[in-house]
Amino acid sequence: MLEAAAVFARPDTINIGNFPVAVGGLGPQTVGSSFADPVLFASYGLIVDPRAERFLALTNYLYLPSGDYDKFKQVNVSTPNQYTWVPQLTYAEGLGKFAPALKNFWIDVVANLSVHSDGSSPLALAPGVQFDKTTQDNSYDIKAFLRYNFMPLGHLALGIERSWGGDQTATGGLLQTIFGGPTSLGKDDFTKGHFQFTMPLARDFQVGADLTHDFEREGGIREDFTAEVRLTKFFIPQQPQSLK
Repeated sequence: MLEAAAVFARPDTINIGNFPVAVGGLGPQTVGSSFADPVLFASYGLIVDPRAERFLALTNYLYLPSGDYDKFKQVNVSTPNQYTWVPQLTYAEGLGKFAPALKNFWIDVVANLSVHSDGSSPLALAPGVQFDKTTQDNSYDIKAFLRYNFMPLGHLALGIERSWGGDQTATGGLLQTIFGGPTSLGKDDFTKGHFQFTMPLARDFQVGADLTHDFEREGGIREDFTAEVRLTKFFIPQQPQSLK
């Protein structure tokens, strides 16, 4: 299965340091809506067993830099011109075969590794007063969901996500001298809860929502509440017509 996604983000109510007013790059931030990094991905079914309700898929994601990063902003929704490769394993197991009361309930487990390329300047305080380069360690993520399918292409799901690693480091330039060396800009280290909902609008078109909340986070900006809306178009092969 070949897929692609374009992400448009609208950050709201961002406060660095939880200050009542903006002071020297801290406090409430005004961030314009923009596109995040687009992604291409391809999935291959390692186990495809509909009768046993058991699936295992390997997916490779490639995140491409959108070019919408602004090093003079405190907050960006895209990366500083980084490429990211994410190999991911997804396992899904239907529970109805274990007990009739669990019909249409599924367990989903998703695990991935993110490998980041070096990027451009992540931060500048003034022209020429900047870090020159971004490097980032590998990051790791695992998610588990309990899903209920109430109709084809329609489901409700509750999940928990744990991510770690991904320490992003700024180096070079005048700011490395001012900050006394390479400086960490945060990690992909968090525990997040998910509530998901999908609904078909047609047999080949789906709308979905993912509501999340950070229970804990080390580094970066804690996401108290996020809402992601996804529109998906399925290109379903048509059955060939038999000749009479």
